[in-house]
Order: sequence, then C-alpha cells, then structure tokens
Amino acid sequence: MSFEEIVNLAVKTVQAAESEGIILRIIGAIAINVHCPTFNKIQKLLGRELSDVDFVSYSKYRDKIAPLFKNLGYKYEELLSKIYAIEFGHLPRMIFEKGNLKVEVFFDVLEFNHTIPIKGRLELDSPTLPLADLSLLKLQIVKINEKDVIDLITLFREHEVGDKDEKEIINAKYIAKLCAKDWGLWKTVTDNLRFIKGMVDKYEKLSDEDRADVKEKVDKILDFIDREPKTMSWKLRAKIGTKKKWYKEVEEISR
Repeated sequence: MSFEEIVNLAVKTVQAAESEGIILRIIGAIAINVHCPTFNKIQKLLGRELSDVDFVSYSKYRDKIAPLFKNLGYKYEELLSKIYAIEFGHLPRMIFEKGNLKVEVFFDVLEFNHTIPIKGRLELDSPTLPLADLSLLKLQIVKINEKDVIDLITLFREHEVGDKDEKEIINAKYIAKLCAKDWGLWKTVTDNLRFIKGMVDKYEKLSDEDRADVKEKVDKILDFIDREPKTMSWKLRAKIGTKKKWYKEVEEISR
C-alpha cells in the first residue's frame, strides 16, 4: 500500500468503528500524518516510511473489535494475540494483518518503555489520540530512532504549544504533570526533547523557518516540564538517578 492508502485505511477504520459505537483511535506515525495536513509533507521529505498501523481502544470494546476488523477485510492473528496473553499474563493487544500491513490494537493503557495512561483521553479527539498523547508516545521511547524524530518534528512544526487539550494545541501542561509524577518518564522525555532540538539542524531539507519553529516548540515544552512542581516520589527517585534502570524493556514477539 502507498503512504496515502495506509492513512486512508486507518481513518476509514475509525469511522467504521464509530458507526458501530466503538471508540477507536489511531496512534503513531499515521496519527501524526492525519493531524498535520500542512506539514505532513515533512515525513515524506525526510524519507519516513510506513509499515504498520496502530490503534488504541478500551477493553470494553474488545469483543466487538475482531468482528469489525474482519468485516473490513483484516485477518485476525488470533494465535499470535494469544501468545502475547501467555507471555505477559494478560491480553494487551489484538493483532491483525491486511496484505503486508501489520495492524495492532492496544487496550486501556499504553505500556512501552514507560506507561502512558489513556483513561478518558480517547474521547478528547478523533480519529487520533490528542496531540499531547501522540507526543508522549514518541518521547517515552528510550532508544528513539530517526523515524520517531521525524514524526515529532512534523508534529511540533504543525501545532502550537499550550496548556489545554484543544484540537490543534499540544497540551504541554498535561505532559509536564505526568513527568512531574515519574522521574523515569521525565528523564526520557527531556532527554529526547533535547536530542530532537539537536537533530533538527542535521536535516538539510528543512528550511531555516522549520528549524527555528521546532526548536521554539521544544523549548516551550521543556519550560512547562521544568516549571511543573515535582511530587515527593519524583524527588525520591531523582536521588537514585541512573544507578537504577528508569524504564522497562520493550518485549517483542517474532512474527
């Protein structure tokens, strides 16, 4: 599938879910592409490719997801989904395929290197998660790679930074509050923000205006995080620092 075909597929899947009363939201690179109609060209400009589609929903809709996706032409990888359940003691996701496209649906919480809560967040935007959550899902990656950096550059270039979950505002206040409770998340997020700020200059295809704008957005988010009062648990964990691992390893099962 082409880039555009994958994006259209994801959006139509959410629309089909909504028609069935199912709350389903796109996450990841495709969500960022959908939310950045002006600057999603940066993804292509910098060579970003798509290989999968990720969604998130609430577990109360789990029983409705498989029939919906089957009706839309997805193949349900039931065995692989059960392997995840055996490996991790619960069923964190459902896995589908459509052609060569890998499709995953996560439920209730997004657990990667750090845990990103989604309770009450899915209702705030459509067809994607809110911008703050999309930012966090990339910023919480300990070993962030170039494709994630490109996605974040795209997201920051398109949107303003503020303190509310308005449709086209990155709610840096929400990001800051989560970081203020969790020193590990704070470290990974702030490290990645500074890394992105340094990486922007390495992309010659970006304009000077692009670079300046993204750096300004990064500084605004860092300022929100810096000014947010830290909890006692954050302060206690900060004393230990990097002597203890501050993140979870992400488990992968071979496909």
